[in-house]
Amino acid sequence: MSEEQHRSSSLRTIYVVEFQIILSHRTVKPDPPHSRIPLIFHRRSSPPRRCSLESDLFSQTTRSRRMSTPARKRLMRDFKRLQQDPPAGISGAPQDNNIMLWNAVIFGPDDTPWDGGTFKLSLQFSEDYPNKPPTVRFVSRMFHPNIYADGSICLDILQNQWSPIYDVAAILTSIQSLLCDPNPNSPANSEAARMYSESKREYNRRVRDVVEQSWTADYVFFLVPVSCSLSIYKPALKFSEVLSERLERRMSTPARKRLMRDFKMLEQDPPAGINGSPQDNSIMLWNAVIFGPDDSPWDGGTFKLSLQFSEDYPNKPPRVRFVSRMFHPNIYLDGRTCLDILQNQWTPVYDCAAILISIQSLLCDPNTNSSANSEAALMYSENKREYNRRVRDVVEQSWTTD
Repeated sequence: MSEEQHRSSSLRTIYVVEFQIILSHRTVKPDPPHSRIPLIFHRRSSPPRRCSLESDLFSQTTRSRRMSTPARKRLMRDFKRLQQDPPAGISGAPQDNNIMLWNAVIFGPDDTPWDGGTFKLSLQFSEDYPNKPPTVRFVSRMFHPNIYADGSICLDILQNQWSPIYDVAAILTSIQSLLCDPNPNSPANSEAARMYSESKREYNRRVRDVVEQSWTADYVFFLVPVSCSLSIYKPALKFSEVLSERLERRMSTPARKRLMRDFKMLEQDPPAGINGSPQDNSIMLWNAVIFGPDDSPWDGGTFKLSLQFSEDYPNKPPRVRFVSRMFHPNIYLDGRTCLDILQNQWTPVYDCAAILISIQSLLCDPNTNSSANSEAALMYSENKREYNRRVRDVVEQSWTTD
């Protein structure tokens, strides 16, 4: 290639590069999608869009402006205080991307009927906070004189005694104190208020039932949003460690230790035709299955039961109920069992296996002198053939897909 041809080729390369650079910096307006439509009409139907960078800046500016309201500034301050110095047995955090809606958890106070409970709440704030209180509601099921059926709370500081000096920690601490110090003169639940005043023992039993139901598998994730940085929610994670410690402590009560022993014995040496185990989240509530005894009208039946234990076990018997439909002289229509060892003949030597064996034996050996179902008792005494036919109907119905 001659020197002149080489120079010409180099110039062409430079021109091409310069042309590409010019094109890369040039704003090229695309033709309208429909060339026959007037441009002014096209512009009206397709308003100009912000570029992605401008859109991001706009959304960040909007978010910053929203977070600068007095209510949101105050809530950020409340959250930081709650992180730095959380009250005992209390935790709370705003939901992901919404500081106006909080999730909270309150422990039941120690050495009270509420001890061991883990109760979830939601707090909805408005832009009027702290001049106006939030709307607070229990998400967990509750039984308390000052808590409505929908979880709303009748508490003076959330109503006519509200003051802007109260923060989120003060609200949750007051609600925790309310659990053990209700005001029955201003009831939100008339049944609980009456029971608290007239039958404290029955009231405490109902409270313990609520405590048992408060333990669910999602208690930690209720506080820690999945998409958030976990470092922001260190108090919530620390709170989950406290939950685990409490669970271990609750499992060390005499009743729970005994139930764990009963379960191990039932696993190692199960009686024929009997099976039972605690539910996933509560060792105090068991599911059981009893097979109908062989060579009897009950043969082939698979009957489901539930056993509800209290912290007084084994000094007191569990509440036993058939979930399957039954027709028997000593079984009520709602499934409760009329059996002497579950009433006046109870003794702490009985364990879960002994209870289920006794109920299985009762199927074929009813006591018509202490009837729970008068029709079944009369038929068993006077018309055994018809009674056996009714029993076989129950056996057939006991086989369900669940």
